[in-house]
Amino acid sequence: MIHHNNKMRNKNHMIISTDTEKAFDKIQHPFMIETPNKMGIEGKYLNIIKALYDKPTANIILNGEKLKTIPLRTGKRQGCLLPSLLF
Repeated sequence: MIHHNNKMRNKNHMIISTDTEKAFDKIQHPFMIETPNKMGIEGKYLNIIKALYDKPTANIILNGEKLKTIPLRTGKRQGCLLPSLLF
């Protein structure tokens, strides 16, 4: 893309690169519920989002023994596209 833009006569272009590595590990769950709500998403679709991100927990089994449930406050579910769409 840079090479193509350099060859063009009209040099009125800009390339912006953002580093989003680890960005979704830090996204807070209330943000993923409040943002769609403020955008006018409500009803069934908002309820689906709430089901995914309202007070999620992690359950860990170590050596066959279930450990105490851990509340999750940040991060996205594996394979979930919602944070990418909000970003």
